[in-house]
Amino acid sequence: MALRQLARGTETCAVAWPDGYRAESVAEDDAEEIGALLLRVGHPLHPECESGTAAGAMYYVTRLFDYHRADRNYALALRSSTIVREASTGRIAGVCLVGGGGSGGDDFSIYYIQVDPVHQNRGIGTAMIRRALTVLAEAGVPRFHLWREDDARAASLYDRLGFRPTGAVE
Repeated sequence: MALRQLARGTETCAVAWPDGYRAESVAEDDAEEIGALLLRVGHPLHPECESGTAAGAMYYVTRLFDYHRADRNYALALRSSTIVREASTGRIAGVCLVGGGGSGGDDFSIYYIQVDPVHQNRGIGTAMIRRALTVLAEAGVPRFHLWREDDARAASLYDRLGFRPTGAVE
């Protein structure tokens, strides 16, 4: 399946979390819980990860952090990344991980976004992206992009949020 790049300018957005949920910036200490979410939703891990295991999922998430850690804007990437939890249990309902900055310092993008199917259709994904747009706008980052597969559900969300194709296809 082809990956298509979408982009849009950042801006300060109104962010509303559904009742019963709380959100915070992602920290590296969240890796194990994010890995557990990957297992719950059946996320396909990279071939070098032990598929279907907690160790494989943890390796995958740690690898994502390791890949972006050397970037000079890693702290801003973590601050604009979001983890959403059920307020009553603390269990992760969704996560949006933002990669950060690139060599020019303003090439931020979503490199992973997932809402547990049990919690979908409540506005969590929309709120996580709006939060990233807001944090990046407040830091002076002008553009935000993502790569998406040809998936109608994702396309609808990104279109509603103002993302437009850049023409890049991978």
